[in-house]
Amino acid sequence: MDVLTHCQQQHDLDLAALVTRHALDCFGYIRLVNFVRSMAVSPGELRRLPGASWADHKYMKPVIECDPLLMIDLEDLVGAPAAAPPPADDASRHVVNYEGDYVTLSLQASQDRDELLLQGDEIRQAPGRDEHRHES
Repeated sequence: MDVLTHCQQQHDLDLAALVTRHALDCFGYIRLVNFVRSMAVSPGELRRLPGASWADHKYMKPVIECDPLLMIDLEDLVGAPAAAPPPADDASRHVVNYEGDYVTLSLQASQDRDELLLQGDEIRQAPGRDEHRHES
């Protein structure tokens, strides 16, 4: 019996459902597993908790060395990629950086965000935009 089947049958814990319900990426999944291991919450309690319960960075540290739950690929767990892979021509670009207690955007990501905000402003200021909104 694999670890996921064991969790489902013996503990009534559906990890795939939790990952989907809370839209967890690989880091969120790691924190979830380590939260459950360190806090010893029951599956019923876990289903009632908000995702913020395990958002603390301290849950990135494994509770069990070589934990089989941490060896699971999220693609295999939920059947879809947890995040899009970086473009092949720019695989080394870091979009989000974790620095101590802060998350920062790379210069390129920041410029992309600013460009999108500008486009939104241009759309909102386009002539005739208010006319179309009130026609219905």
